[in-house]
Amino acid sequence: MYPSLNDNRKSVELDQDDINAIQSLYGLPPVKKEMNETTTTKSVTRTTQSSETMQTTTVKRTATLNKPAPNLCEVNFKFHKLLILNKHFYVFFDDWVWVIPLKKQTIPAALQISSFIPLPTISFRNDGFMYQKPNGDIFFIYKNNYYIVDPDSFALKGRYFLTSLGLPSNIKVNGGVNTYTGRSYIFFNNTSCVEIDDYYQRAKSIKYIEEVFSGIPSSIDHVFRYIDGTLYFFKGRMIYEFNEFSGKIIKSYRFSLETTFNIPCQSEGLLQQLKNLLSKIISNKIILAEDED
Repeated sequence: MYPSLNDNRKSVELDQDDINAIQSLYGLPPVKKEMNETTTTKSVTRTTQSSETMQTTTVKRTATLNKPAPNLCEVNFKFHKLLILNKHFYVFFDDWVWVIPLKKQTIPAALQISSFIPLPTISFRNDGFMYQKPNGDIFFIYKNNYYIVDPDSFALKGRYFLTSLGLPSNIKVNGGVNTYTGRSYIFFNNTSCVEIDDYYQRAKSIKYIEEVFSGIPSSIDHVFRYIDGTLYFFKGRMIYEFNEFSGKIIKSYRFSLETTFNIPCQSEGLLQQLKNLLSKIISNKIILAEDED
């Protein structure tokens, strides 16, 4: 019979000497490796996924920043706005602009619009319009505001609400132009136009487009004054050449940069060039016949 001690305690604390004695008899407890292996595996998996995500993101950003400039001849009739300024012909499309010398028959490389026009919020796709005032300043219209910009430095001189001109609020602008007789017009709400007093910066009179520019259709996309005494009204693929001195449309035809403004687009095939030429000839004959009647 060995002496014994009844102890109902659920846990007993041993001092270090007792622990060493027990380990000398039964050995050290086994080391658990499962947690380390699991952690290592997860770590490797996460690292791989993170690396792939970063690589994908980097490629996408690089592609956006290095977006190539479009070819002007491929843009052709899809351009958004035109402007004559400082003996140069400006063609706007998306975020790009071509600045073409009027005396040269060559097309320069496209420039980013934001690189020289200090109006980063303006888009020329739908809501941006412009013309040059009699004093030389550039008059930009964007949504419900207009901007006055210096023609040489492109520095912003001022920003104002269109309502300050005496126009109704929330109008839809269709175009703007300063004519050969020195009159400035803003076209809006598809059917109306208003003459602007450039000295007092006030609206003079609001009329229907048909009253001032006979024969010009409603809902135009753009209006532009070139250097040949003609006003050009654009609607879709069609262009309407208007002589403000006679008050009549000279001709109308399907637009292309090469046939209308003599821009050398060699990408147009011979057949397409012949079609454009025939379109202009037929249009001229129709208008001449109407004048004779």
